[in-house]
Amino acid sequence: MSKETRYSVCTVCDIGCQLRTEAEDGKVTRVIAHDNPMLAKNICFKGVAVPQIHNHKERIKVPLKRVGERGEDKWEEISYEQAMDEIAEKLKVLVDEHGPETLAVSTSGWNTQTTHSTDRRFMNLLGSPNWISGVSLCAGNTAAVNRLTYGWYPMADYGNTNCIVLFGHNPRKHSWTPIFNAINAAKDRGAKVIVLDPRISDQAETADLHLRLKAGTDAAMCLGWLKVIFDEELYDKEFVRDWCVGFEELRQRVDEYPLERVEKITGVDKALIAEAAPFSSLGIRWWGSPYDNPLQYLRREIPRPFLLAPLAFQRPDTYTPDDRHNPFVLLSAQETKPHAGQALIQVYKKG
Repeated sequence: MSKETRYSVCTVCDIGCQLRTEAEDGKVTRVIAHDNPMLAKNICFKGVAVPQIHNHKERIKVPLKRVGERGEDKWEEISYEQAMDEIAEKLKVLVDEHGPETLAVSTSGWNTQTTHSTDRRFMNLLGSPNWISGVSLCAGNTAAVNRLTYGWYPMADYGNTNCIVLFGHNPRKHSWTPIFNAINAAKDRGAKVIVLDPRISDQAETADLHLRLKAGTDAAMCLGWLKVIFDEELYDKEFVRDWCVGFEELRQRVDEYPLERVEKITGVDKALIAEAAPFSSLGIRWWGSPYDNPLQYLRREIPRPFLLAPLAFQRPDTYTPDDRHNPFVLLSAQETKPHAGQALIQVYKKG
């Protein structure tokens, strides 16, 4: 019997923790923590359960075709070639009769986990927009708006920030484990944690401030915070002077949201909103995945760190806003030299 231990990356969730896998005769028997002390804590119940999942006797490993009546649970094994041919033939009949939109597909994994986006690409080639995955209900909106706004998806700088704001996010020991550990490490060195969540979540229980706002009012909260930051002049004036355009237009828009109005919209006491806002000047980093109106929330959240301190860009991008909505802030990057860039704030107004 041959035994071996190899380094591996867990794909049970989209964090991708680095672990070690033990195997006997090529069969995974155990998953253990990484031997690097920086990574050793990043292991959870889901990763440890991988051998039971991978080796489960009912795991489907080959194509199965139903041979009995629907619901009888009778199947026969067929080849991949036969399965592909039969599916293609039936799909062609449906598309010819009803159009490509007749097919809808839902996948449980994130975009690049097991299919490497081939399922989504297949739907694109077929001509059907009816594809959805777990990403659509998780961090997909966060990633998409960040990329559309300034070209890439930046992860929070937990190692250096002095304030972490969690919009509806609840990292725990066995869920988003590396983020949970990074937040704890930041708290150990004195970083503040603010949680915006209607629920009393695990993170809310230990947060420095918990704002129990109404669901779907994240954007209004961000505008309220910007109001406090502007009125108390907590933003980086030199950075705004040298690198930003449209600041006064942004400020006019923010002035429409005094704390009394934000309190009415969010249900959070204006005194608590005002108390939380100045923490932004400590160097805020956020993570959020709001389900209600995420686009508008993220459009208002993104500008705040740029107004507080200069950041370095490496990739430019462009975005055409949808002017059916109220004015919003758009940030993009324009490269001037390696590892440095220019932040542009463009305010688009309702047409």
